[in-house]
Amino acid sequence: MDLKDAISNIKSADHYLIQEGVACDEYIDGLSVVIEKLRCEISDAKLKKVLRQKLQTDHCDFSEDQFLQSVCELTVMSDYMNRSDCHFVYEPQISPPKDVDFSVTVNRVRYNVEVKCPSYKEVARKDGEVVVTFANRAPTIDQKKEIYNEIAQRLGDHAISIVEDKNLDNTLKDFLYSAQEKVLKASLRDVNLLVVCCKDEVDMQLWRGYLFGFNGYFTETSFIPRRNFNRVDYVLLTNIQNRHYRYFSGSRIDDRWRLACSFNLLYPNRFSVRNMAMYSGEKDLEAINKVFPNHNIDFESYLKDKGDVPTNESQEAKKLNLGVAFYTDKLKQQGRIFFSKQVIERGVE
Repeated sequence: MDLKDAISNIKSADHYLIQEGVACDEYIDGLSVVIEKLRCEISDAKLKKVLRQKLQTDHCDFSEDQFLQSVCELTVMSDYMNRSDCHFVYEPQISPPKDVDFSVTVNRVRYNVEVKCPSYKEVARKDGEVVVTFANRAPTIDQKKEIYNEIAQRLGDHAISIVEDKNLDNTLKDFLYSAQEKVLKASLRDVNLLVVCCKDEVDMQLWRGYLFGFNGYFTETSFIPRRNFNRVDYVLLTNIQNRHYRYFSGSRIDDRWRLACSFNLLYPNRFSVRNMAMYSGEKDLEAINKVFPNHNIDFESYLKDKGDVPTNESQEAKKLNLGVAFYTDKLKQQGRIFFSKQVIERGVE
């Protein structure tokens, strides 16, 4: 079965692969290339499972979340299939019976990769309702109440109510725990990588905050025990979900199906068993940056630069929630467009 035959069986009118628009043919062509790469790596039975189940080509109902999860997985692995300089394995059982999405061995180092795509749901908001997003966890409930009260005083009668937008820090906790279970029996010579596919620029900055903000998972004061994810060596934040989400109604971008062409930020878990035993700082980061291209070094330098802040903006806003937006806007001015702007904005349920 090839991709075109599978698409001809699609029954749901909501399915991404039968939409119409200027980007649709290019999108299908890009997916076809990835599927043909995968065909060379796995059995026909597994390929049929990818087409029919993961891409939902024989489902009566279409799950957008499931589809996005599947195409994000395919995009992350697409750069590593059929390459002579690396050994690619699809869904290896590192800790049987559980498997990770794929592993790739480069220069005798095996990287075990688990890809996660958070679920975002549209939420109806009342007129006048003010939605507050906390970039980090508030230290105490009382301090959170103080923040609410201050906002309410400033708004006066202009808002019906103040609602806290749902943070996804507990979602990241679940991702870390799930990845941990899948790599527990990995060799300490392996590098275990969790990839999180984010929604947009602000969302991506928030996920960085879940790692390094107040009680962040990669800090000494993590609010959950670090032993529960001490085999996860790196987290790679990427905007791949943004580049796939309703591509047919978004702005045109190139190379949606390549991890290397996405906006990526890679962060080490310095408390992982492997990193505490073998981590060599910049040398280790330099090696993995070559395997998983990203902007971590330049971006973190930009965040610290107090002299490089957009007009009428603050360094604090850059650090807390707008850093990725400011940084990628600078890259956009150089002709490097990473994020797709959607006609329909998404909220978090």
